[in-house]
Amino acid sequence: MLLTEAELKKVANASRGHRAASIVLKEEMAAATARSSFDVFLSHSFKDAEIVLGVKRIFEELGFTAYVDWIEDSQLDRTKVSSATAELLRTRMRQSKTLIYVHSNNSPGSR
Repeated sequence: MLLTEAELKKVANASRGHRAASIVLKEEMAAATARSSFDVFLSHSFKDAEIVLGVKRIFEELGFTAYVDWIEDSQLDRTKVSSATAELLRTRMRQSKTLIYVHSNNSPGSR
């Protein structure tokens, strides 16, 4: 399935009302439960919160669980990516059935 940025933002906007995508995702972060497996690992740039929200919503509407690092593992410091961070992400990838890469103009700058 190929979706445009505009289509993903439309899905995100429909699901969040007038709240900012970053606020909705922070609320989800607070409500997240520790899971040991996921259907989808979403690889993305943190700068694309609204797009990621749209992608996450689409998978959830289809009945899948989607791993987003700063929601499920909010203790990670995205400004200081370490070998421990990389190892945790590799573990989460192994716990996921598939990996989806969300490509955007921000992707090349994402660590």
